[in-house]
Amino acid sequence: MGRTQPWICLLLAATLLGCTARGPRSIKQQRGSYIDALATTDKQELLSNIVRLAYADPPVFLQVNSVTASPSVEYGSELEARFGGGSVPPPIATLTPRIVYTDSPTIVYMPLLGREFASELLVPFDLRSVFLMLDNGFSFSVVWPLTIKFMNGLSSARDATPQERAEFQRATDALARMIGRGEARIGTSEAGLTPDQQTLVLSIQPGALAAGDGQALAQALDLDPLGQEFSIRQGLAGGGTTIAVRSRSMLSLLSLLSNYVDVPDQHDTIAWPSMAGDDADAPMHVFSTPSRPSRGDPAICYKGQWFYTDAEDLRSRNTLFLVRLLFNLQAQTTADSAGVQLTLPVR
Repeated sequence: MGRTQPWICLLLAATLLGCTARGPRSIKQQRGSYIDALATTDKQELLSNIVRLAYADPPVFLQVNSVTASPSVEYGSELEARFGGGSVPPPIATLTPRIVYTDSPTIVYMPLLGREFASELLVPFDLRSVFLMLDNGFSFSVVWPLTIKFMNGLSSARDATPQERAEFQRATDALARMIGRGEARIGTSEAGLTPDQQTLVLSIQPGALAAGDGQALAQALDLDPLGQEFSIRQGLAGGGTTIAVRSRSMLSLLSLLSNYVDVPDQHDTIAWPSMAGDDADAPMHVFSTPSRPSRGDPAICYKGQWFYTDAEDLRSRNTLFLVRLLFNLQAQTTADSAGVQLTLPVR
């Protein structure tokens, strides 16, 4: 019996030490893995739906609603007895400690269906979401064409011609340069932005519309060249001191991005035809290859082909990042009808 006592002492010590450190250690070991898995699969889901729309297949969203991890450690021992006889050594007993680690996570998936599907995918973006993106430092020349599809007669819709999209982008870039030089600012009225009050205010410095980018912007949008304050609101008719816009929905945005999927030649008869693939300033580029790409970030397999964005293509990766943020903002603004009031006056 004396031979087993040291093992028992070691087992008890390991048990006590393990109990005191197991919780913090499990967080260090598991949290990063779950974060990486969620981030990677979120990007893959977005890319998968963009590719599906390129083939005129319906999008499918399966949200991870909750993750409950239950790591456990079992401590025990195994007793092995050996019996001898005659010339064999006398019986001995060997006590071997045993530690078993198990992890049984519970993951709850929630498909996007019914009311949530309609509100998050089909309802046009709230101008508050657009304003939040701009106010948090995202480039106007990137955010605006992703979220807005019509602006005083200019169109960047999926069915627009390359010339129409180029004209829309030129007006957007002109305004972006004016904002960068401090000649223009986008803000709110004193009343702010609420669910019932969806009007942004574009403030222009005196004389800025008389030449250069300002003159090009005024001509493209039919604006008053002497105006200094213009309202940006949802609508069909604009001009003068009004910029009438129509925002995209999330489904419309994903459908737009599906234009930039490099569909293999053998799939031309089953993919949706696109006129945007040759756009000089495409927001993203999705490549295709028969085998798994080595630099895909992310990469998904669909219809026997691998589709991916290049890990070094910052423009495409940034676009996916913005789409994910817009998706989260859309879910929040449609779920909470009261919403949040945003106020950042231009003056």
